[in-house]
Amino acid sequence: MFGNAPWLFEGKRPEPIPVPESVDLILLSQGLPDHAHRPTLEILDKSIPVFGSVAAAEVALEIGFTNVTTINHSDRVEFRDGLFITAFPGAVVGPFTKENGYVVEAKSGVSLYYEPHGYPDPALKELGSIDVAITPIVDLELPLSLPVLRGHAGALELAQMVTPRLMLPTAGSAELEFGGVLTKLLQEKGSAEQTQADLKQAGLATRVMVAAPGARLDLSTATAIKAARSKHCI
Repeated sequence: MFGNAPWLFEGKRPEPIPVPESVDLILLSQGLPDHAHRPTLEILDKSIPVFGSVAAAEVALEIGFTNVTTINHSDRVEFRDGLFITAFPGAVVGPFTKENGYVVEAKSGVSLYYEPHGYPDPALKELGSIDVAITPIVDLELPLSLPVLRGHAGALELAQMVTPRLMLPTAGSAELEFGGVLTKLLQEKGSAEQTQADLKQAGLATRVMVAAPGARLDLSTATAIKAARSKHCI
């Protein structure tokens, strides 16, 4: 919910996903309730390290997390031994706030990009290729073509910038139920199949894979990359 107003918008998961027994870190791109989700954060161990945007870090501190690191754009921080997190500008949220996208790099060399609204920063081009991209692939719009998610165009731009081997969608789960006035105005456009076809037409070998929420994905099997030799799980 936004602003504790279920009449406006509310998303629910009918069957909750169990919290993993061992969580190494929490990485938050935005401070909005659908990203820094308070009910989920409140049941997690407050000693788990949290990395997040300015707004997300504020939420984590309010909830009581004791090890919170704010990551500003262009910051590159190290978590434990050889896992690096770099923040890039992401989506504009509100009149003055631009939230975060992240590139996570393991010691083995495997890399992962995440930004939830479909706004890849041009500076990503300087990184070369990235192994896995977590990004929206569908457009979600309000009337008059006002974007909520810039999925389709953003996914193609991202693929052209960093040529990921694997692309995982961030939104469009059929396991969610939505209600409220806003849901009647939202329009969803695009699909995984359409994005895959457009990537192929653009001469890109990126594979789109829709993963089941809560399922563990072995990236070494899915992409034949170096993840199997990494001691980190991304």
